Amino acid sequence: MIEGHGDDAYKYWDIKSDFSSNICAHGSHQDLLNHLAAHPELIDHYPEPEAWTLERMLAERHDIDPKQVIVTSGATEAIYLIAQTFRLRPVIPEPTFSEYADACSIINGQWSMVNAVGYVIRTILLARSMTSYTSTR
Repeated sequence: MIEGHGDDAYKYWDIKSDFSSNICAHGSHQDLLNHLAAHPELIDHYPEPEAWTLERMLAERHDIDPKQVIVTSGATEAIYLIAQTFRLRPVIPEPTFSEYADACSIINGQWSMVNAVGYVIRTILLARSMTSYTSTR
């Protein structure tokens, strides 16, 4: 990570959904914790290095070729792999996870940001004004 850490909640007011961090912000993990506590044998050794078994299972479940599935060790690895593979000049909506811009800086050197909060607010205001305009006609 070059700069930032995600979780930009301190910068913005009234956030309903925060995509600036790759954590699950809603809900309890109690079911997962209970399952792992009941089955400690599932976590007593390292997983296979390339996750081929999981990729094969996911491919079977979704009826696709296993070569179309990639399991990464997390969102950060996936972001850097995508930036390295496609080498695009992306437009990145913000607030968001800072790794998008960091990966593009390292791999591509070019990217631009767009304030999604302002865009969403303008879109909502436009939609409301169009609704009130059409409902009065």
